[in-house]
Amino acid sequence: MRTIFKRLSLGFVLIALSSAVLLLSDWGQRKGGTARMRRVAIVQHASQSLLDEGVRGMLDALAAEGFIDGRNIAIQRFNAENDLPTANTIARQVTTGEYDMVITSSTLSMQTVANANKAGRAIHVFGISADPFSAGIGVSRENPLD
Repeated sequence: MRTIFKRLSLGFVLIALSSAVLLLSDWGQRKGGTARMRRVAIVQHASQSLLDEGVRGMLDALAAEGFIDGRNIAIQRFNAENDLPTANTIARQVTTGEYDMVITSSTLSMQTVANANKAGRAIHVFGISADPFSAGIGVSRENPLD
């Protein structure tokens, strides 16, 4: 009985030592905390100078607030290149919950993302849209911040 206990205790000690080595080898990765990097999708409908400048302004505004791509936020840009089926595919992809926020840069992009985001899995921010209410995406004309 003693020999069985000795063999088992040796196994338990070896398992504990291996676990400790693995935990300590990962210490540098865990030291920074558990906050994950936020993911943002910027959806553009077409490559036009007005929309390109608008997206550049969005990126500049994010940087001015301290959100630097690759450092504390992950930004991925999407462009449907004026193709509605592609825009719908992009809208479904960015509203699966994989992205924390989706920023749209035109009325058409806003409409496709709003239709795909009916479940509300992603925060949707409108950009370069004259009248979201008239575009029919469900915001109130009297209180558009609702």
